[in-house]
Amino acid sequence: MSCFEIIVRGRLLPVACLTLALTALVAGRQQDVQFRFVPDADRIFQQAIGAYEGGNYRGALTLFDSLIHYPIVHQRTTASYLMKAKSLFALNEYDSSVVVLRTLEKLFPGTTYIDDIRYTTGINFVMLQNDQLAAGLFVQVLNSTPDSILREQANDFLRMLVRERLTPDDLPSLLEKATGGDVKDLIALELIKDYRQNGEEKKAQLLINDRLAADNDSPYRSALLQLQKRSRGVAQYRVGVMLPLMTDTPGSTLHALATELLDGIDFALKEYTGSINPDISVTIDVRDVGMDSTLVVRDMKEWAASPDMLCVIGPLFSNLVANAAPLANSAGLPLITPTATSTGLTRSGRYVFQMSPDYRTRGKALARYAINDLGLKTFAILSTTESMGNSYEGFLDEISRSGGQVLDKQFFGPGVTTIKDQCLAIRKAILGNIPAVDEYDTPATVGGIYVAIDDPEEIGVVASQLAFFNIKGTLLGNNEWYDLSHLTAQRKLIEGISFISDTFLEDRNPKRGSFDAAFTTNGQRPPTKYTYIGYDAMELILSCLPPAKRDRDEFLTRLGQIRDYRGLYSTITFSRDRVNTHLYVLQYRHGEIMKMAELDMQ
Repeated sequence: MSCFEIIVRGRLLPVACLTLALTALVAGRQQDVQFRFVPDADRIFQQAIGAYEGGNYRGALTLFDSLIHYPIVHQRTTASYLMKAKSLFALNEYDSSVVVLRTLEKLFPGTTYIDDIRYTTGINFVMLQNDQLAAGLFVQVLNSTPDSILREQANDFLRMLVRERLTPDDLPSLLEKATGGDVKDLIALELIKDYRQNGEEKKAQLLINDRLAADNDSPYRSALLQLQKRSRGVAQYRVGVMLPLMTDTPGSTLHALATELLDGIDFALKEYTGSINPDISVTIDVRDVGMDSTLVVRDMKEWAASPDMLCVIGPLFSNLVANAAPLANSAGLPLITPTATSTGLTRSGRYVFQMSPDYRTRGKALARYAINDLGLKTFAILSTTESMGNSYEGFLDEISRSGGQVLDKQFFGPGVTTIKDQCLAIRKAILGNIPAVDEYDTPATVGGIYVAIDDPEEIGVVASQLAFFNIKGTLLGNNEWYDLSHLTAQRKLIEGISFISDTFLEDRNPKRGSFDAAFTTNGQRPPTKYTYIGYDAMELILSCLPPAKRDRDEFLTRLGQIRDYRGLYSTITFSRDRVNTHLYVLQYRHGEIMKMAELDMQ
């Protein structure tokens, strides 16, 4: 194993993630020792930090060592000891790193770095496979540190050790050392599993009751409740959840999106656990698959082999769903993707469901509205070449089927800044050859102009250039036009545009209002559309649970019969192809977005 990566439950954590924020190294000095301020020490320390961050660990080690051996104790002495140990860790010199850390603790016993010393010593012991000592140190860190980042890292390592490396004999003493409820519950779960494997049901039940009596907010509480119910003969279901949690990049957009969606799933499950059916227990198994198809395949294979796995929520993206779908179908494991929109994902078999209408269905729905409700007969199509533009195919098919006429279709790439050539082609298709002297004085008028964009940023480009090239007609758009700020910025040019959407968030949905109030009351940040989508996915599954036993086929039948399910985010009706067919036609007018129609494309 490389010294630059440590494997934790199949995920790779770079060494950079194992350090605390370097700014903390300025403040965490020993409180009882007299430190003298040495200006040169700051300069050398920053130079050493630069070398460390740049991956020059040997150079950083030399500089930190020089600061340690300065004739007097100065403002960077303790921080230099700690960073020297981290540099040695990065160089695979784990024993030497431990020696430096023990020296630091001995020389400066009151240092505020004590939790980081224990954590760094612990990860050295992980690499040296001294698992008992490592686990004890991580428990000490979790018992005392207020630092949320350090807690999360220590908890990750402790969970890995408890589940994968420690023996049953190691766990009772570790349980005694832990003071926090979540840490105790983590250790207790593994100990309960061992008791039951050895037929010691009484010990297992006593420990379950003891931990549940603690009544804390531990993330493992639902698992303990499940174990308690199992002893009472309660029906057990597990739901797999595949999300791009991107734990290695917590500041990413994908991490935020996935976390919000998981918040909705958790909230629906907590509501169910607290009030619905005491004879049916449901838990979730959450996996961070990132954007990695190999992780999707790995987890699907594992879940497919688990008889208590009822179904899977996810993946979110169409390409990953395409990887998971064959496994779902071969194993008979229902898979519900809440957000994938590509056409054809469900054709591989009857176990794959799409909560979000696919592109073809969206285009088809808007075309039907344009023909039947707006009375339009002739059209021009202007579409992005990105996947969102695939809705034009459904639009084109429905126009042709309904007797309408598409005079021209043009395409543009992502990040477009001009569509001059496309506009000139559309003008020519509508007007024929026009004398050059005409320029753009003669309006090119068509019944409807369907514009499928990739990003709301393109609204300004499309709107301004259609106006400049004097192309007129009823504007029609795809889902990406649903952005009030961008619509308002171009309101003079796009007033009255109608566009298709899988949701209408401006309505006064009483169910959504109640959810918002309950969700924020529990101390959560305000919900987003992804929170709603996660809640809808979980509530949909809970509404289809078979009553008494783990029966995927019964669940599959119930799920396939879903009609007009009114969720927080959308309304869901599954077609024979198991794709949601319920859509909204929205219109922007007078600075507002309003609902014009609801369409079921069943």
